[in-house]
Amino acid sequence: MNDFELKAFVTNLGKYNEGELVGEWGSFPTTPEEIRQVYDRIGIGHADDFGNPYEEIFITDYDSDLYGITEELGEYSSLEAINYLGARLEELDRYDLDKYKAVLESGVGLPESGITGLINLTYNLDRFEIIPDVHDDSDLGYYYVEEAGIYDTRSMGALARYIDYEAFGRDVRLEEGGTYSDAGYVRDDNSSWDYEFDGTREGIPEEYLLFVNDEDPIIFSEQEKETILKAMEAAGYSFDKMESTDDNLRFFSEGGAVMQMEGWAEAKEWLEGVVFDDLAVSDRVEKILHPERFEGQGITEIKPFSILKELAEKKKEAMQARLPIGKSAKVAGAEIG
Repeated sequence: MNDFELKAFVTNLGKYNEGELVGEWGSFPTTPEEIRQVYDRIGIGHADDFGNPYEEIFITDYDSDLYGITEELGEYSSLEAINYLGARLEELDRYDLDKYKAVLESGVGLPESGITGLINLTYNLDRFEIIPDVHDDSDLGYYYVEEAGIYDTRSMGALARYIDYEAFGRDVRLEEGGTYSDAGYVRDDNSSWDYEFDGTREGIPEEYLLFVNDEDPIIFSEQEKETILKAMEAAGYSFDKMESTDDNLRFFSEGGAVMQMEGWAEAKEWLEGVVFDDLAVSDRVEKILHPERFEGQGITEIKPFSILKELAEKKKEAMQARLPIGKSAKVAGAEIG
């Protein structure tokens, strides 16, 4: 694994518009599971005071030890494109990563700007050559005259002592369009540029994607799916594995009623928001979805019934606010609206 840093401060846009900065640093490349946890911790998918979920994010800051890279990334850059970039950098060997850093540091012009250019640079490193330990025009002139094997200074005799290496190096640099970096002299052979990434989501290889689609929901890991299924079972619903797909989940209540969900995110949202008639069922579901809330409790604390009832009413009101006017939803053992 290469040693580099690429971080983005992922921020809850809804909270920001309310005057509150709620966000978290995320390192790239990342995984759907990790980014989902970041979203959860910053409140994405959680309800606001009116019962509407926070859905949008933007990026308020970047941090990287790669020179100039953060200036090419914007506040609304795609997290999946950033993940693609991070993964490509991680896949480079040490030599190519050093070359990548040198090209960025040199400021040599690329055919593309922004994150698209940064990603496509990883596919076009063969186009660039680094001459190490050459840091100015004098070094470059000396390299070409004395080390590159282009000229035979021995045949020049005493005239070789009068060569102006700096002037010669300057002419070479201007002709080649090269620049200097800490790693040395960088020159571009101006061969064809490989436009591997076209800047669209469709152009990102599947293994670097973080979401089911460009609108949401986030991809759920197998472990997260298993947790949701256990919570649904605790709520009294069995999973119809034969007839279900990731975007169409079917469950059977104990009474035989069929309930369909348009994906894992909707199933989790329902579990988080539904008000069960039996408070013991609510408690079981809560323990499965959020075991961290019960850590350190040898015996579950029993809350007074009046407090439980108040919490249930607040939860019900929040769910009602999320339904269209005049609409109610009923399922076995629970009621919304």
